Amino acid sequence: MQSNLPLWEELPKLELYADQVLSLINPLCEIYHVKPLTKAMINNYVKLGLIPPPKKKRYQRLHIAYLFVIAFLKEGFDISLIKEGILKETKRLGLKEAYNAFIDALVHALNTPQESELVHEGLSPIMFHATQCIAHQKRAQQWITSQN
Repeated sequence: MQSNLPLWEELPKLELYADQVLSLINPLCEIYHVKPLTKAMINNYVKLGLIPPPKKKRYQRLHIAYLFVIAFLKEGFDISLIKEGILKETKRLGLKEAYNAFIDALVHALNTPQESELVHEGLSPIMFHATQCIAHQKRAQQWITSQN
């Protein structure tokens, strides 16, 4: 599966209203079977400090970048862990670089089949990917915790 996920430079430069943001993000989420975002979710992410508040109800490129990352991470991580991870990575790399690194890593993970490991381990694809997801999640939690 080739990725349609936009890098920083491909994100809209124009400010968008929430409906426009959702019409940009949700079709790409659908391709990857990620639960769509809603206006209520976006409002909650602002209230939780996960994303900065919009200016005059308009969302900028940085909001869209945050929302793409959150949309994919919310599938397997607690919101508080996502917030902590985003803060650490953006502090470490900068927003643009952290976003592009995340998208590159995600695209690589989505496009790199692990079939040889499936055969070698004797696991079904569902069990292999479930165990990989859990392992990756635990390693991410350990890394975030160790940075405190």
